[in-house]
Amino acid sequence: MLFAPVCDPSNNYGLAWASGEWGQPPGNSDGYSSFPATVSECCAACFTTTGCAFFEFFEEECHLTTFGGGPVTNPYNNVCPNGVAGFNFAPGSDFNPPANVFAEGPCSGPYTGPNS
Repeated sequence: MLFAPVCDPSNNYGLAWASGEWGQPPGNSDGYSSFPATVSECCAACFTTTGCAFFEFFEEECHLTTFGGGPVTNPYNNVCPNGVAGFNFAPGSDFNPPANVFAEGPCSGPYTGPNS
């Protein structure tokens, strides 16, 4: 299994968010998958899944939000070939690592949607 430094338990698995907005680059469609996993496995899965914008670990279930299918704007990056999604999240009361965690994935960037 890949170990991404952001997935370090001493760094709360890189997760620190609870609510906010996101948007994939124009021309892309969003995707969603969920499966049983540990928080470390969930984090690692996001960092090895093409187009993973963010992930949530809740009640021993991993939830990945991805995007793709649009123009290839980053051809030399096999994890984020369609660029980065906008991500504007904030800490909240639901943040309770490692039982309930939420974090940016490798394909997230600054939010450029309404009210940004």
